[in-house]
Amino acid sequence: MVNIKSLEQTEWILREPRSGTPMLFELHIGQYFRQRHLKMELNQTGAIRRMVSSIGISCLSEPCIANELVQGDLVQLTENP
Repeated sequence: MVNIKSLEQTEWILREPRSGTPMLFELHIGQYFRQRHLKMELNQTGAIRRMVSSIGISCLSEPCIANELVQGDLVQLTENP
C-alpha cells in the first residue's frame, strides 16, 4: 500500500534543484514528509527514468514517462483514500 509514511521512508531520485520538478515534488508530496531521503539528484530526465526503473522512485511529469508507462517499464503511483 502506498501512503505518505511509506513514501517518506523511500529513497528518492529527483531533478537538480534549479529545475521545476523539485518545486512540484515539494508542493504535492514533500510538504507532508517530516524527513526526506534523497538518494541522488540528476540533471537529465532520461537518466532519472533509467535509475528509477532499477533502483528508486521519483516525481516526474506524465508526458516525460508516457512511453515507459505504456510499456510497463514504470508505474504511476496514486493516492490511497
